[in-house]
Amino acid sequence: MLTIRFVRDLIKAVQNFLRHDGLVMAGHLAFLSVLGLFPFLIILVALAGLFGNTAVGAQAIVIFLETLPPEIQIVVEGPVTQIVASGQKGALTLGLVGALWAASSAIEAARMAIDRAYEAGHPPAFWLRRLQGIGLVIAGAVTMLLGLSSFILGPLIWDGLLFFIPNLDRWTLAATLIRFGTSTALMYLAVLALFFGLKPRYRGRFAPIGQGAFLTLILWLGIGSGFSIYLKNFANYDLTYGSLAGAIATLMFFYLLNMAFVLGAELNAVVADRKYRAREAAAKAKAHKKQMQQASADTRPSD
Repeated sequence: MLTIRFVRDLIKAVQNFLRHDGLVMAGHLAFLSVLGLFPFLIILVALAGLFGNTAVGAQAIVIFLETLPPEIQIVVEGPVTQIVASGQKGALTLGLVGALWAASSAIEAARMAIDRAYEAGHPPAFWLRRLQGIGLVIAGAVTMLLGLSSFILGPLIWDGLLFFIPNLDRWTLAATLIRFGTSTALMYLAVLALFFGLKPRYRGRFAPIGQGAFLTLILWLGIGSGFSIYLKNFANYDLTYGSLAGAIATLMFFYLLNMAFVLGAELNAVVADRKYRAREAAAKAKAHKKQMQQASADTRPSD
C-alpha cells in the first residue's frame, strides 16, 4: 500500500513538474548554480581563514571536486585552484559582499522553484528573501567546514587508535564504510535543511519533506555516477561546441542535478497537499458528525 501510494505521488509529481515548467526552472537554476558556485567557494575559503583553518577550506574544495565526474573536474579544477592558491585576502574581503549576493541568487532561484511546486502565491518580501538566502549561504559554508573538519580528523583519530590498539585493524573497512555513510547522511540532511528553509509556510511549518529529499539524493547519486559514462560513451560535445565543450558539459551536469532537485520539491508538494487534504477531510467529517450528534440531541424528546 505504501509503495503504491509513493508511485502515485511520484507520477503526480512528474505531471506537476511538467505543468510548472520544471525543465525551464532547472535551466534557470543550473545557470545560477554555476554562477554562484565560485563565489560560494570564495566564501568557504574566507571563512576557513577567518577561523584560522585554511587547510580545511582547501580540503573541502578537494573533496567537492572528487564528487564531480572526471570530465567536470577538469573544467572546474583550474579556476578553483586559483581561488585557493591566490592568497589575496584583500581581494577576498572586498569581493565578499558580491560573492554573498551571487551565491544567494542560486538560493533565491531554488526558492522560486519550490514556490512553483507548492503553488504559493504570496512569497516573503524581497529583502527578507535575500537576507534568508545570504544566511543560508553562510550557514551552509560553516556547516560544511565543521562537517569536513570531522571528516578529515576521522582518519587521523583512527590511525591513533590503531597505534594503541592494533587489533582494530580488522575493522578498517567498516570504519571507512561508516565514514562515507556518514557523509551521505550529512548530504541528505543538507537537502532536508534546504527544502525546510525554503518551502512556503502556508500549510504548516512541518509539512513533510523527507520523501522529496530522499528522491533528490538518490537521483544525484545516480547522475554523478551515470553522467561520466554518458560523456565517455555517447556524448561528443567537442564536435558541436568546440572549445566550449567543457563549459557546456558542466552546465548540462548542473542542469540534470537541478532537474532532480525540482522534481524532489514537486514530490514534497504532492505529499504535503495529499496530507493537507486528508486532514481537512477528517476535520470536516468530525465537524459533520458533531453537528449530527447535536441535532439528534436537540430533537430527542425531553423526559
